[in-house]
Amino acid sequence: MVRNINETLIEEVWHHDYFEICKKRLSDEAYTHMLEVVHDFIDNTKKIDEKLVVKRIIPKLDWRHSLWNEAYTQACSSDDCYSAQFVGLLVCQELIKRDDTWYFIKRDVASNMVYFNREKVS
Repeated sequence: MVRNINETLIEEVWHHDYFEICKKRLSDEAYTHMLEVVHDFIDNTKKIDEKLVVKRIIPKLDWRHSLWNEAYTQACSSDDCYSAQFVGLLVCQELIKRDDTWYFIKRDVASNMVYFNREKVS
C-alpha cells in the first residue's frame, strides 16, 4: 500500500486514464515481464533496506535496447518523458497492491518519485 506523509491511503495511480491507455497498448507478454521486473526491483530494494528511487529502474540512454522497449515504442509513442512517467506509474501501481506500507516524496510522477518502506519512517 502507498500512503502520503499524512497517512492518507493512495488507492489509485496518478494520471489513471493515461496509464490505462498506455497499458492497453502493450502485449500481455511484455506487460507481464515488466511487472516481474518491477516486483524484483521492489523486493531487492526492500531487502537491502534502501529508498526505492524510480529513476534507478529507468534506462539512462536507450529505451529501445532495454526491457522497456515496448513501453517506449508502443505505449508511449517513443517519448522519453511519457515513458519515464509510465514506468513510475507502474511502480506505484504495484506498490499500491502490496501489503507492506510505502510512503513517497513526489518530486514529479516520473523518474524522480522516491518511496520509503514503512520500517524506514520514524
